[in-house]
Amino acid sequence: MKHLFAYMAPYYFVYMLRRYCVGPKAMQRFCMLGGVVISVFALSMGPFVYLGQIGQVMGRLFPFGRGLCHAYWAPNFWALYSLADKVLVKASRILGLGIGANVDAGHLAGGIVGVANFAILPQVSPTATVICVLLSMMPCLVRAWSNPKPKNILRDIAYVNLCGYMFGYHVH
Repeated sequence: MKHLFAYMAPYYFVYMLRRYCVGPKAMQRFCMLGGVVISVFALSMGPFVYLGQIGQVMGRLFPFGRGLCHAYWAPNFWALYSLADKVLVKASRILGLGIGANVDAGHLAGGIVGVANFAILPQVSPTATVICVLLSMMPCLVRAWSNPKPKNILRDIAYVNLCGYMFGYHVH
């Protein structure tokens, strides 16, 4: 399992809830769907829980300790944010403002995996990236709720994955 697949979960939740759990037998269908989801989750994660390795799995699925940007930037929103920070540092030096004066030229792009700090722009938390991802997904989620058609699934999944890539934490 890759953390990139987790970005599809909100869409599938909204789509399946609206398409199959509304109308006659809604509660029965909801319980059946919930049972299937819980069973699959238990079968896939159960061995890791049993062996005491769930912390390792979560650390690999959600690599917050590696920093917002990978050692080499992904072409997403956070790369533009990092570039803006570098441009502001350069402009501050040229204008003699002294902001970011102690920052070396290679900050944010040194090829080192780890948490890099922005010199001028605010730091971006994992929570902020989740909010950005969910907000960018909202048009698709609202449409999936109001008009859940099977013909839209492929396009919608591509869209929510793009949202995850553009605003997600530590994509590469």
